[in-house]
Amino acid sequence: MRRYWITPFTMGAFVLTACTGVLMFFKVRSGLVTPVHEWLSWALVIGGALHVVDHWPGIRKHLEGLWGKGFVAGALVLVAVALLPSAGTEEHEKRSNPAEAILAKATVAQVAAIAGVSTESVISGMERAGASSVAPDQTVATVAKASGRPVGRLLAAALQGNGRDERDED
Repeated sequence: MRRYWITPFTMGAFVLTACTGVLMFFKVRSGLVTPVHEWLSWALVIGGALHVVDHWPGIRKHLEGLWGKGFVAGALVLVAVALLPSAGTEEHEKRSNPAEAILAKATVAQVAAIAGVSTESVISGMERAGASSVAPDQTVATVAKASGRPVGRLLAAALQGNGRDERDED
């Protein structure tokens, strides 16, 4: 494999992912920050994998030592812990976005009325986001739980592109 491009590629992907990650940490999500971070982080994964393949003898030597084993084991433990359901997650979401927490308790029909759009357009948006069998009398939280989708994502999909529709007669 040709080394001359793998390390610069990986470095560039790291800089991109690190910068967008720091911006997201500080709640800067304007423009393309989030999609660039989510999608172009794959460049870091690919660059890292190519780097491992290209430098396998040296990496294997590092993994034979206590430090190499320790860091890899620690990273795997952190991944496992991150995948566990967190008892405080729901409460954190309520504190971080009170409007979302309030709308989660509303029915689909109430959300449509608040937004001034048709119930059908809200249902259609939620279904595009992965929810199924959405009924006007269901709460957004119930739809989210049944579909395994975050409340915020369902609300965003339900209201995205929906300005005032047929009710906008004033």
